[in-house]
Amino acid sequence: MVRWAAYAAVIALIATAIPGSHQAWALDDEAKEIEAAISEATVQIKKNPADAGAYFTRGAAYSAKGLYQEAIKDYTRALELNPKDGGAYYNRGNAYWETEQLDKAIADYTKTLALNPKDAEAYYNRGSVYADSGKYDLAIGDFTKAVQLNPKDPEAYFSRGLILMEAGKFDEAIGDFTRSIEFNPKDPMYYCERGAAYIEKGLYEKAIADYKESLELDPGFAGGHNGRGLAYAKKGLYEWALSDLEKALKIEPKNPLFHFNEAGILELMKRKKDAVKAYETAIQCALQEDKDLVERAKAKIKELQ
Repeated sequence: MVRWAAYAAVIALIATAIPGSHQAWALDDEAKEIEAAISEATVQIKKNPADAGAYFTRGAAYSAKGLYQEAIKDYTRALELNPKDGGAYYNRGNAYWETEQLDKAIADYTKTLALNPKDAEAYYNRGSVYADSGKYDLAIGDFTKAVQLNPKDPEAYFSRGLILMEAGKFDEAIGDFTRSIEFNPKDPMYYCERGAAYIEKGLYEKAIADYKESLELDPGFAGGHNGRGLAYAKKGLYEWALSDLEKALKIEPKNPLFHFNEAGILELMKRKKDAVKAYETAIQCALQEDKDLVERAKAKIKELQ
């Protein structure tokens, strides 16, 4: 998830950078606030085309509106006027990330860090882009630096934990998810992912406990039902497992992974025809978005027929 500079900081910056603008920020409607920011900044730019702060704040408002290309142009102009503005590099990097220009995002975060080597947020975002780019070792390095600078950042631990999970380092992943929970015990996803790691370790009771906690925090969390269902299946509690997968599918009826997992449970229950139907539904829901799941489902159908 992209971390932007707090919009409140943008408002404060506009209020100080643009004379007479402070009254505008009493608006309650955020959309109106953003439009007002763009308008005020544009007026200031016309008055003073060399005002780097006005370009920065208009870029921030464009970003808040989802107009990332316009934001990139404004941040670029701000940097032409003030090449040592680490915040402009950081926010332009975010805009590049949002538009999937990953190499450019990494370059901007790197420039941010050259200007401010203790910017934990820049390390976090660059680590996230490295992860999106498949550069997992570099991502782990950046997440590690982020938690060194900000030891109470649950998302940095969580993001590093996800990569460790993919690498099969389940004990280390559990440690990171546990730290995430320690610093933010109200996020059901943290329990869900730790539960997945416990399943990989064969610690099914611990997994079930974590999925239960995730569902107590958010009864509508489909991932919690899916995960707990898999843990029940590992214990041979197939009826309970199927019940949880059915609950997950009521919440997300077009989730191909849930249909695939339901099919696997039906297969364990010797309900071959029902399993085939569930695999077929998984294929229909996945379409071309998850080719690996489609191929696995097709292979399973072939085995069962």
